[in-house]
Amino acid sequence: MSIVPRSPWTVATSTTEAGPSNAIVATAGAGFGTLVSSGPDAASASRMIEVVSRSLVFQNPAVSRFLSNEEDKPGQAAEAAYRAALRDFQSRLSDKERNKLRSFQTIQDVFSVVNEARVSKCSREDGGSTAERVSRTLNVYAKSIDIIVSSNPEYAALLWGSMRFLLQVSLNYFDLFTGLSNLICGIGDNLERFEMYLHAYPTARMKAFSYRLYAIVIAFFKDAILFYKQSRWKKLFTAFWSPFDAKFKDTIIEIERLVKLVEQDAVAVGMLQMQQGISVIAEWALGADFRTQLGAEFQRQQAPSVLAELRQRLFLGREIDATYHEDMMNLYSTTSCSDWDQFFAIERKAITWGPAEQSNLIHMQTDLVEPQLYRKWICLGQTVAGKVPFAHLIWSPSMTAVSALASIIFQILQQRPDVLQQDSLLSRKLKAAQPTNFDEMWNLFQELLNAVPGLLCYITIGSIGPQEEAFATKVVEMFDSWSGNPVNLQLVTPLHPSFPKPQMSVDIDAEYDVSPDLDSPDNLHHVVLAELGLPRPVSKDAKDSLWQSMWRTVCYSVNAIVARQLEQAIHRVIEDKGTAVLDPHLDPDEFLDWLDSGAASQLLRAKLQHCIECLPFMLPSYLRTRFEAHVHAALREYLTVREGPQTVTAPTFRTYDHPRDMHERQIRPTDFDARQQLWGEMRQILNSPNVSDAFAAFIPVQLRRKRMRTQSRIRELSEEEGDDEEKKMDSADRMLQLLDDLFSGSEWRNVAAEAGYTFRQAVTSAIELGLNTTVATMFA
Repeated sequence: MSIVPRSPWTVATSTTEAGPSNAIVATAGAGFGTLVSSGPDAASASRMIEVVSRSLVFQNPAVSRFLSNEEDKPGQAAEAAYRAALRDFQSRLSDKERNKLRSFQTIQDVFSVVNEARVSKCSREDGGSTAERVSRTLNVYAKSIDIIVSSNPEYAALLWGSMRFLLQVSLNYFDLFTGLSNLICGIGDNLERFEMYLHAYPTARMKAFSYRLYAIVIAFFKDAILFYKQSRWKKLFTAFWSPFDAKFKDTIIEIERLVKLVEQDAVAVGMLQMQQGISVIAEWALGADFRTQLGAEFQRQQAPSVLAELRQRLFLGREIDATYHEDMMNLYSTTSCSDWDQFFAIERKAITWGPAEQSNLIHMQTDLVEPQLYRKWICLGQTVAGKVPFAHLIWSPSMTAVSALASIIFQILQQRPDVLQQDSLLSRKLKAAQPTNFDEMWNLFQELLNAVPGLLCYITIGSIGPQEEAFATKVVEMFDSWSGNPVNLQLVTPLHPSFPKPQMSVDIDAEYDVSPDLDSPDNLHHVVLAELGLPRPVSKDAKDSLWQSMWRTVCYSVNAIVARQLEQAIHRVIEDKGTAVLDPHLDPDEFLDWLDSGAASQLLRAKLQHCIECLPFMLPSYLRTRFEAHVHAALREYLTVREGPQTVTAPTFRTYDHPRDMHERQIRPTDFDARQQLWGEMRQILNSPNVSDAFAAFIPVQLRRKRMRTQSRIRELSEEEGDDEEKKMDSADRMLQLLDDLFSGSEWRNVAAEAGYTFRQAVTSAIELGLNTTVATMFA
């Protein structure tokens, strides 16, 4: 087995007399699948042959032996030397000498002798220097001996004991101590070099050389002790270094020979590793080229048909949901203007959303989805998503939970068609997907999330229904247990109790109110463009959504107008009547200041619910028919209409001949002055004097009744007790109680309902006026 990473490819070629075959099958590792090229160009074929030739070099036995790190008992030589030493010591040493050797088992035993030498030789400079060298070399021996004794702890006693014995007997003879120390240090220097080479090139040959060196070290210490034990040489040994030096000259030569072999092996292995590294890089590059070519080929030739077939199966006749989000984005982009930036900045301040390493769900609640803010969030997502797939969804009027999920899945696959290219279980499931069951589709969606690096997603649900609620609930529940690739999702739902409310939930309506002179003209502009088929024809669902959004926007603006009329009516009564109608414990100026606060405004809007209930949340069908007829009548004054058959992309029966400068004309209603003029005309109709008069007649009567009830309650108690009870409430609580009592009875419900019916007629007239003005702005 090679000591460097193997090539990620195993390349097989077949050759004929004419040369290499054009069929080269490259099996890529690391999940790249099997890539097959049946007709590479000349340059690719040449590169393949070069890579194959280079790879075959490393299959040569002579080369593979140098690179192999599979060892066959590399420590056998050291073990044999150790066994031989034990046998010789058993037969040649006395029991006392053997026991003495066994008693020395650590490096500290040798350090004690070296320290003794450092003291005894300190009077001679050379002796002290030699002792210091031995002391430093002992740490090198320690590392090598640790390797030797790892297989057999008994080696320690033999090695450390032998070294201590030799240094001890030579301690009193300077020449002998110096010569023996130099020899020990020389061996130690080579041990350190061997350790470095073994760490850099841990091949089987390097390990064998190292253990041969260990065997020589063991044999050296054994032979040195036995040489000393020879009685005829004992005195000579202690008196002269030269006989000992001559005896072990061959040992030094053998060590030097091993060092040269190791150095030569290091050079050879280094060259082979460099060549093998170049080969691996070349193979990876070739593999990357193949993957790129095949990926591009798949996306160019196969992906469109695969995605088209998958789209047909995923949406089961609901293919309009596959492009609904794109159609709406195109339309919203036409009417975009910079005036929306300030409101988008408020939302971004309240919400942090974008790709992240951890999954995150952000939930926004609102009674009114602003199309332009949705468009800005989508543009931001497309900008920051990077390599992570980005999907967005805006709920269409007839969308189901299954088709909504199919839309997100399809958007991911459009950006990552390589998921379909791979021969995997997920790919086969996707290609065979039959979206008849939402839970099965959801499981497939989660598998897909783990096959891509993550997901950035923005989902807007503007309607209320069982399908919307089921889908939103499933999305929220996923984040309670999701542990796969990071999913960062922003979910926008209506303020309705049927929708789940996760921990990270923001009521965006409490953050700001969009000015009616911005969103109402914008939505009127949308429906006119849709009827014109601009910037391109949209589906019936898209038109339905645009009409509903326009209706809700104008009705929402009416709520603000009614609240303002009610505030003004209360102001006039308090300013005119003062303490004659107000609770005796309230100061009129303080009450009027509080009435202008945000808390009072929110409470008044809530009390106007009976009025707004007369303006249905969904646009009634008869009003929709009336408004469409009104638009077409206005357009006929400027354009030629042509009747035509109904189609999927143009579901209406009429089309219009557009003037050549239509691109310039279609954006005219986005002009600031045009919007101001349009809303000013609509507001004049919505500011109904009949409603103001009804409020002005109702409020003073109710305030007097409230005052009389308060005074009566005080009289029913003793005057002192009653006054104390009334004073227990602070002024803020008293003012809240006053408004609550004022708008809680049946009298208010009757007045609010009457005002609601009045506003219903006003809203209808205002919308018709707004449609006329929008068309006139385009073509006048």
